[in-house]
Amino acid sequence: METTKYDLGGFEGFNFRDQSAIERILTAEEVLNWDHDADGEAEFWPDGSNPFVSRLLPRNSFSTSELREVVRIFNELDANEHELVKACALLDRGSDLEEFTRASIDDSCLYVFGPGYFIDMEKEAAYELFELFWPEAYKMWEENNVPGLSFDVEDFLKHFSTFEMKLPEGGGYLVVDTE
Repeated sequence: METTKYDLGGFEGFNFRDQSAIERILTAEEVLNWDHDADGEAEFWPDGSNPFVSRLLPRNSFSTSELREVVRIFNELDANEHELVKACALLDRGSDLEEFTRASIDDSCLYVFGPGYFIDMEKEAAYELFELFWPEAYKMWEENNVPGLSFDVEDFLKHFSTFEMKLPEGGGYLVVDTE
């Protein structure tokens, strides 16, 4: 019997033997331990209650090996939301679930901001990255209040790839790729 350490949200499913939707929301353990011979051939998909799982797994249906990879990723990253957002961003840019390790995520040159509202996170990201990558210029800009000199957040961020992960309750995470 397979178990999971973290709450991966709920899963919906369709049972082909009964030719009907499974009447209840299933846990990750129930999906992993589903006996297709005894319970009927079925397919499953995330119900959206865990936004990270919903981004990491296909929306239409997934295999148990894909779910096991998501469980492994959650375990390896200790379900740290910022690290999970990085995994979602990497998947969005074409990486495979099997490639994700703590080291690959740490080495990804991705900076996560949030959770929060995107307008606030964009401003925070632009100022933090300006200070991080160009500390002398940032210090000079901060100390010299020259009339008419302004910092354009949108113009600054357009030089980076960004990824937005919206949360069901509003707001979300902003990921900036500095590679």
